[in-house]
Amino acid sequence: MINIRKATIKDLEGILELGKLLAVHERKCDLLLTPFDIKKSKAKYKRRFADSKACLFVAEKDGDIIGFVYGLLKKSPSHIKGHKKIGRLQACYVKKEFRRKQVATKLTDELLYWFGKQNVTLIDLNVYANNEAINAWRKIGFKDYDVQMRLFLKRKRNDGL
Repeated sequence: MINIRKATIKDLEGILELGKLLAVHERKCDLLLTPFDIKKSKAKYKRRFADSKACLFVAEKDGDIIGFVYGLLKKSPSHIKGHKKIGRLQACYVKKEFRRKQVATKLTDELLYWFGKQNVTLIDLNVYANNEAINAWRKIGFKDYDVQMRLFLKRKRNDGL
């Protein structure tokens, strides 16, 4: 049976292991990403465990952490009306062999419940357009909202400027 629970500092090593796998996965989506830095990630997650505006949940099976989700409370930008604070789903990862078994959905449900208890009514996340997880986020109820685009310049102007 898979158990979803709030993460503790004792889960740090398991979360870092999954964070490294997440970084490898994301680098396949964006080759500009820097390699995973275990030292920086460890310090970041340690701070988050002590931060009342952050929440981490883990999924475990037989005592092994097989997935995690991490969210933050943020002050709403001034251009967004009607929401004093927003929830930010920062990261979510489930080991490959446990995907398509509702683990990410259950993790996200716990995080969304936590956001609701914090009086948050708007949650956002970023996902790469070429990440197969985009459809899972849509099934959970997230809607496409903003598109970020890139252009790599390959030529210079010929007019001497």
